[in-house]
Amino acid sequence: MSVQLVPLHIPSGWAILHNSFGDVDPVIEHGYIINGEFFNENLLSAKPIEFNGIDWVTVGDGYLLQLGWYPEYRPEGCYRLTVSQGSDDQKIVVKYESKEREEIRQVLQRCLGWVSRHVGIDEIGSLLEIEGKQIDKNPLGFRGVRKKIAGISGDKLNRLTYSQVGWWSPVYYEVCNMAYLDQKSNRIDYNGFTPENKMA
Repeated sequence: MSVQLVPLHIPSGWAILHNSFGDVDPVIEHGYIINGEFFNENLLSAKPIEFNGIDWVTVGDGYLLQLGWYPEYRPEGCYRLTVSQGSDDQKIVVKYESKEREEIRQVLQRCLGWVSRHVGIDEIGSLLEIEGKQIDKNPLGFRGVRKKIAGISGDKLNRLTYSQVGWWSPVYYEVCNMAYLDQKSNRIDYNGFTPENKMA
């Protein structure tokens, strides 16, 4: 089964030298990530390019943007995005780390845009510090309230009770599915909830 790469909007003026930034969760066995091709230290590399009158070439002393997972293949690791400057001895001028794929995607795109607009590297660091706190890490539906919902019901319950949610039953079931990793099938009989959907 092919794995889709994380969708990115690359501004003009950039060359993607390498990209294996997969839109996939780690698969862990025996304490290691076995789909390590998406969780190693070389996931994405990008450099600015310029037109030299004949062809587009990478800027020799320009920036280098790199993304990797550190330490590679380890479940406790995280994504690390760096922006380096210089041609021979690359000096890291910006570094950002997160375990959240969506968060690192947004930061990556911001960095690409800022460098394209010639924002100063010191300013990029300051902007990341400010905007990093505001980035939507979970853009889909109820993901952002997952922990809050789980906290309401307690760890031992497999379902929120209907009275705790107070919504129309299809919405209730959908919220329950999104709120727990260990989902149970949702079945309704003509009398209402089946026993597995009742409060424990």
